[in-house]
Amino acid sequence: MIRWAFNAKKWKPTKDEWILAAACVQPEERARIGRFMFACDGRLSMAGRLLIRKAICQLLGIRYNEIQLKRTKAQKPILDTDQVTIDTSQFGFNVSHSGDYVVIAASRYHHKIGVDIADIRRPLSESTQDFFRLMKQQFTPEEWKRITQHPDEDQQLHKFYRNWALKESYVKAVGIGLGLDLQRLSFHSDETLTLQTRTPVTQATFKLDGVLENAWCFEECYLDEEHCVAVAYEQDDNMQKDLSEFRVLTFEELIESAEPCEDPGQIPQEYWTKFSGKSDKKSRR
Repeated sequence: MIRWAFNAKKWKPTKDEWILAAACVQPEERARIGRFMFACDGRLSMAGRLLIRKAICQLLGIRYNEIQLKRTKAQKPILDTDQVTIDTSQFGFNVSHSGDYVVIAASRYHHKIGVDIADIRRPLSESTQDFFRLMKQQFTPEEWKRITQHPDEDQQLHKFYRNWALKESYVKAVGIGLGLDLQRLSFHSDETLTLQTRTPVTQATFKLDGVLENAWCFEECYLDEEHCVAVAYEQDDNMQKDLSEFRVLTFEELIESAEPCEDPGQIPQEYWTKFSGKSDKKSRR
C-alpha cells in the first residue's frame, strides 16, 4: 500500500517548477487549479493531482502521460479505465488535504479505501467550545464523553480530530458522503496508546448502528505535532498486513517519475503570473 504526504505549505514553487507541474496534469485539472482564489489551495490541489498520477504509475505500471483521470458525479477523481487493459477492479486510491499537507492512500488490493487528514490546531475563527457545540451532533454520546473527559482543551481537540478523521476515512471509503448520518458510526480507540509519528497503528474499533464491524481496518498516525491521519479499508484475512509509514515526499520525489502530458513550453506564462500574484492568507477555519 502507498501512504504518501506532501507539505504544500513549505513548497514555494519557482516559475519553472509550477510550469512543469502544470504540464504534468490534464488540461481540465490545470484549469480547475488555476481558478483557486488562494495560492495555498492551488498548491494543495496541484500536489494532490501529482500524487494521484505518481501512485497510479507506480502501482499499475501505466505510463505517466497516458493516465486519464475523470470525476464522479460527486466530483471525486477516479481513474478512467476505458483505455486500460490491465485488471484494475481491486485498485483504489483516495486523497485528502487539511492544514499544511495533502495525503494519498492507494492500493492494488483495496478498492474501497479512504484517507482523511486533520489539522489539530485550535480554530482561529471561534472558541473551542463554540466549535464543539456546532460539531457535537456528529458524534455518539459515548464518543463525545471520551472526547471531552480530559480537562485540557488541547487534548480534547486531539481526541476530537482523531475521531473525526476516522469517521471521514470510512465515509470516503464507502463513497456515501453527505448522505450518511455520522452518529451511526462509533469509534473507540485505546486512550492509553500514544499515536506514532508517520507509523500507523490499527487498534481502533468500529461500530455501525451499534454493531461491531470486524471487516474494516482503520489506521491512525500523526504526520507531525499538528496533523493526524486516518486510513480505512476493507480487511483481507489472506493478505499480510502492511503498516509501512507515511512517507513525506519532497517536490523532487513527487515529480521524479513524471512524463509531462504537454510540452511545458506550451503552458501560457500567464498561468504562472496569475498564480504568483495570489495571496496565501487564509483562515484555517
